[in-house]
Amino acid sequence: MKGFKVPEKKINLEIKKRLINATPIILITMIAGFYIGLSRIGSSGNLYIVIPIAILISSFAIFIGIRRGYRINYESFTPFKIVLMDDYISRYQKNIPEIKITKSEVVSITEDIKNGITIKTKTPSKYIYIPNIIERYDELKESLSQWMEIKSVEKNKNQFLQIIAVPGIIIGFGLVMLSDSSYIVIPVGISLLLIFVWSTYYIQASPHVDTRIKKNIFVSLFPALIILYKILSFIF
Repeated sequence: MKGFKVPEKKINLEIKKRLINATPIILITMIAGFYIGLSRIGSSGNLYIVIPIAILISSFAIFIGIRRGYRINYESFTPFKIVLMDDYISRYQKNIPEIKITKSEVVSITEDIKNGITIKTKTPSKYIYIPNIIERYDELKESLSQWMEIKSVEKNKNQFLQIIAVPGIIIGFGLVMLSDSSYIVIPVGISLLLIFVWSTYYIQASPHVDTRIKKNIFVSLFPALIILYKILSFIF
């Protein structure tokens, strides 16, 4: 049996890297939110009051979000452990179910040099991601290469989709709230509702999401109910 953990000194470096990767999403979302708000207010004198308040509220919300995200990431990495046996590999992580993959279940092993290794099975949700900050990473990689050839991948498509998706949802929500046209509110609103439903199901069903996030995911029902009310107001 071989055990691999993430050194505590590297945890902060990994979290900082994630925050840097999330910066474009935060900035684009803020710009989209301010644009939607200003387009609603127009050029009235209220701008001198609204803008400072909006900046303060946005900054506070971002600070709380980053602080909470930092704590969850730190606590998930602290007990992170990979156990490699001759015929299976397991991942142990706080507030996340253990995942065990046998050698016969593996269909692909890929490596993103900037991030780490992903071991996949036929079941899309059953995979193990191993960050490259884990101790004895090269030794672990060498052992896994005896199971199957490790293929290199360069681009992270999920990160690109996140950069597009988050501002897109903010803009879509703004259009639904501000528009008086049924041709905009109904199709955009229904699309957003489908996204909310799918996201809630995916997060609840995923074995890779922290249980604390799963417990708070129903907060998203509030904007979903607002959108549903706006759609129904045009239908009836």
